Amino acid sequence: MRLFRRNKEPEAAVAQDTLETSLVIRSPTNKTFPSGIKLLHSPTSVPDTVVDIVFVHGLTGDREKTWTACYASEPWPKTLLPSELPTARVLTFGYDACVVDWRGLCRRVALLTMRGIC
Repeated sequence: MRLFRRNKEPEAAVAQDTLETSLVIRSPTNKTFPSGIKLLHSPTSVPDTVVDIVFVHGLTGDREKTWTACYASEPWPKTLLPSELPTARVLTFGYDACVVDWRGLCRRVALLTMRGIC
């Protein structure tokens, strides 16, 4: 009996823009979410850029939703930082932050256990 199977579908579709590299990844829960670097703000002229500030979400987070209040339309680093740090380039980075679909895993383990008992 084999518990782990190789997924036959491609895991990511790559999309590239000028200053944004993005991957759309299908997580174990079959949800898709943005991944990679996204530019939130760049100084008007590139030579004026003094520092890059990159926001990275935590587990079960999202590269934009983590930084966006429920009543806001845009992430706060995009709306607040440019006025305070005009020479900073502001970016956010997303990755597969899904820890595990533990409900599905528990269900499969329970079924396998029952098959072994019966």
